[in-house]
Amino acid sequence: ADRFLVQATVETAKLGTLYRVTDERSGRPGLLLILASEVRQDEPLLAAIIDDNRQLADAHDALLTIEHGSSDEGAWLLSEAGEGPVLSELLAARTKTAMPSLLRIGMALARALASGASKNVRHLDLGPHRVQLAAEGLESTPRAFGFGWWRLLPAYVSGAKADGFYGSPEFMPSEVCKANTPTATSDLY
Repeated sequence: ADRFLVQATVETAKLGTLYRVTDERSGRPGLLLILASEVRQDEPLLAAIIDDNRQLADAHDALLTIEHGSSDEGAWLLSEAGEGPVLSELLAARTKTAMPSLLRIGMALARALASGASKNVRHLDLGPHRVQLAAEGLESTPRAFGFGWWRLLPAYVSGAKADGFYGSPEFMPSEVCKANTPTATSDLY
């Protein structure tokens, strides 16, 4: 959409392309996911993702998906963002991570998942690709994003192709990998 100034591409994956943007209406940074044509994009589904995130408004360790829309490039979801990198970008650069930073990351992500679990809001794909840091990098408090995005693709079924289901196999809970329905404890995996 014309209102977003693209700063960088964060990833291109089965959900679509995730960009670090500036929202020219508000002047704030954001994470803009332009949805792949293969994912569900109907209005009720996108509204349900926004509703999931509204329930997490008091979760300080989560970045909320706050808006959806469409443009010539397709349907999109806009999430809040900080000024720093996504954790996967630092890991790809092989940045050495000290134990205090690892503990801070782990505690913040546990708090974000606990907030989601208390409101029956699931993430189901929490990994370094869904964790944003502030401008200070590893010395900052990370925040998780992507709550509710599991709605965009079907759940895993036995024998499914890697791009045909929601989640990254290396971060999926074992019960989901066995094609069982996720439970409230699935994110704790």
